[in-house]
Amino acid sequence: MDGNKEQRSMPVYSWRRCLYAVCFFMFCIIDQRIKTASGLDGISETFRDLSGIVLAVILFSHFKPADIRKRKLPYIIWGLVGILGGTGLFLWRREQHAFLNDWVVVVLNIAVWGHIIIHTFIQVVVEKRYPKLNKPFLLVWGLMMLWMIFSRRDY
Repeated sequence: MDGNKEQRSMPVYSWRRCLYAVCFFMFCIIDQRIKTASGLDGISETFRDLSGIVLAVILFSHFKPADIRKRKLPYIIWGLVGILGGTGLFLWRREQHAFLNDWVVVVLNIAVWGHIIIHTFIQVVVEKRYPKLNKPFLLVWGLMMLWMIFSRRDY
């Protein structure tokens, strides 16, 4: 076999595919830990809140670094607010919260999702770039959500 790229049959791996595989593996672990944790040590709460961070990682993979570098100031300000406010919130509510590990994950969730909200706000309001919606998929998703809400449950 010669070294011609077109003739080789090697799978193509991208960093996004690997990241998605790791994230969906984490979702499986989160689901398993929520269902089997005892509830006395805060592990189920910690893993429940970790799902927000895993979803944020998936969303962050679609951001272009050039878009973030173009408007650094809001991200820097939110980063400082997240560090200072998160530390203050952590120290202020540490005694009232039953599970310290869950409290750390909640504070991280607030900081991470703040960056996503800032990025979305800049894209939609400032740059007037709207996400493309697949309308048939949106319709199917809406119907499935309605069916799920109004379905009969035995629990």
